[in-house]
Amino acid sequence: MYSILFWLSLVSALAACSDGSSASPSVGADATTSTPGPRDGSVPAEVGAAYDAGRAPANDAGVEAGKPADTNAASEDAGESRGSGRESLIAHDLWKPLEPADDPFGDRPADPSCPSTSLMAELLADERVFSVETGACHYLTVTQPSRRAVAAGESLKVRLWHFALTASMPAEAHASVVVDGVTLLDERVTIPGPGGLLVKEVRVTSDIPAGAPVYFHLHNHGDNSWSLVEVSAGP
Repeated sequence: MYSILFWLSLVSALAACSDGSSASPSVGADATTSTPGPRDGSVPAEVGAAYDAGRAPANDAGVEAGKPADTNAASEDAGESRGSGRESLIAHDLWKPLEPADDPFGDRPADPSCPSTSLMAELLADERVFSVETGACHYLTVTQPSRRAVAAGESLKVRLWHFALTASMPAEAHASVVVDGVTLLDERVTIPGPGGLLVKEVRVTSDIPAGAPVYFHLHNHGDNSWSLVEVSAGP
């Protein structure tokens, strides 16, 4: 019963921030939606059945729920906010890790560990996501080219979910999303702490070309689970 209530809460939290309802933060604002418990191993496979086939990528068969992301696959992604007219800038299975010399973030450890088995494109609560399991991958910076141009005046939006955060001692996680030099998300999250959905929306003042770099950065302490849900553009 607890597991069912938890996943209903997660579905509601993701839906509230993707359907353009009043629960979404205004442009330039951010929000955190809390839920009661950690990831329990019953997902994402069980929630995949609820995925709307009309939103699934045509060539999605190569990326199964819970399998490591294939960073060489060329696939479409249905990461748009439903009913909002937004379009995804990313494909969740096309992230590529950066070499140390190319990493733009200043908190990189001397010898970070992040095996590919800790990274996966999957379905989570009816949403396609890119997940990072930080028990083995405590530091990550990945990139991919933006899938479409963004015009001045449009907004960029990110949604990043994390399960309940734990560590052997109090710590802080750093999560960031940058699109062509525009910082869309830059959050310091206290550990331990409850699960939550980080949401940020920023209106851009100049054009961003298709193919511009998109960066996702995560520096976490402890055995935790994070899922990048959305990086999109729209009105």
